[in-house]
Amino acid sequence: MRGFTVLLVVSLFVIPSVLSAQQQPPIEPGARVRVTAPDCGLEQQAGTLEPSRGDSLVLGTMKCPLSSVTRLDMSRGQRRNTVKGVELGLFVGSVTGGVVGALTYDTESCNWQAICASTVGGGTQRTLIGVGIGAGIGVAAGAIVGALIKIERWEEVPLDPLRVSFAPQREGQIAFRLSVSF
Repeated sequence: MRGFTVLLVVSLFVIPSVLSAQQQPPIEPGARVRVTAPDCGLEQQAGTLEPSRGDSLVLGTMKCPLSSVTRLDMSRGQRRNTVKGVELGLFVGSVTGGVVGALTYDTESCNWQAICASTVGGGTQRTLIGVGIGAGIGVAAGAIVGALIKIERWEEVPLDPLRVSFAPQREGQIAFRLSVSF
């Protein structure tokens, strides 16, 4: 009875994990994918998945056994980088504007008497004005550039932990491949 209990407990943990590993999201031909398969010379190679047999993957004109694939990502579309562009533009514009404002302060040729009353106060105010102007220009430029640049979002597709494939070789031989991932 004790052996049966151990077998039951083990099977409750192993069987669901094996079943979940077999349920992959379907990738249809025509989907945009990114493949890493060092044996086939593919290192994060992006392209359109072509129709193929179940034991190989065809990306454009390149055919690769599934057992050689170490990573597979599927495209989830593109998105714009407007927010990142605004953030970067704000930072670069503020710093640049502050530096330019501080460097352009000259007490001898200053036409603004209220600002020029004190060297420290005038320099600080010029720096703050430069920061404000630079930040405004940086935010506008960053938003425009960020909206124009799109990046592709990728989602990793889980691969089977145990993959077996057969590939025809020269002289009528058949190659057997076994791949186990941990």
